[in-house]
Amino acid sequence: TSFVGRSKEIAEIRAMLKRKNVNILSVIGDGGVGKTAITLKLLYDMLDDPECVFDIIIWTSLKTSELSDYTFSDIADSIKTTAKMYEKLSDFIGGESFDDTKSFIIDLAKNFNTLFVLDNLETLNTADIRDFIDEFSEHGKVLITSRIGLGEMEHRYKLTGLSENDVIAYVDILLELYGYSCLYTDDRKKELFVNELHSNPLAIKWFVKCLYSG
Repeated sequence: TSFVGRSKEIAEIRAMLKRKNVNILSVIGDGGVGKTAITLKLLYDMLDDPECVFDIIIWTSLKTSELSDYTFSDIADSIKTTAKMYEKLSDFIGGESFDDTKSFIIDLAKNFNTLFVLDNLETLNTADIRDFIDEFSEHGKVLITSRIGLGEMEHRYKLTGLSENDVIAYVDILLELYGYSCLYTDDRKKELFVNELHSNPLAIKWFVKCLYSG
């Protein structure tokens, strides 16, 4: 689907990133609420902005599963250890070893205005990652998506479900995509997708895919 809503949230997160006292910002929320989607939209908006404050944006996804049809499946070759993260990053930024890659990333932050993004941090919330974030954030900024966050190290942005109007718009797009555009009245959509599924985008997508799969 096209991206739906969240203009207020994107603007607020972007404004927080610009603040001088915010070096680590965590977008916190329940699973499926849209933390990854909103962060990616924010990053692409910044890449398209000639006045973007960052010279370099490094994105790392720690997601280990995804919705496929109406079930969740493991992502092949996903990052599950700190060593694997540096190995993946070395393919893009160089470095022949764990320490080389880590040092190079920190050197980038020393010399360029760098944003390091860690998606789904809760899957790899280890002492090694925390130490890296602590060291990197002395020179660059860190943006995290997580269900639990880092505690005192971070500033937090709490992400909740879609607004009621955005839920209806999102549901309408999905229902039309799968051929069910006339299935529910607006009142039933509010009852089902806002109240029962708590305006959670992933839960809504899962429900419609279940319909389509019988």
